[in-house]
Amino acid sequence: MNEEQISYHNALQLTQDHIALLVSEKVALPYLSGRVPAEDLSSLVDSPSAAISLRDGYALRAALADSVPKAGFLV
Repeated sequence: MNEEQISYHNALQLTQDHIALLVSEKVALPYLSGRVPAEDLSSLVDSPSAAISLRDGYALRAALADSVPKAGFLV
């Protein structure tokens, strides 16, 4: 095994010299599994459509339940 080390900048330059950028392509939604987007994605609609949540609350381990003040939590 070769134990010669090179600097970060030399390693980066060697890597950039030996790789090529991939081209992007348009792919139908059913075929996207396992792929990585070429750019940021955003939704056309808000979901949920209102500023609500059906499951607001807190959870804690049962072993810690006795150490929680009976008055509740301070947030």
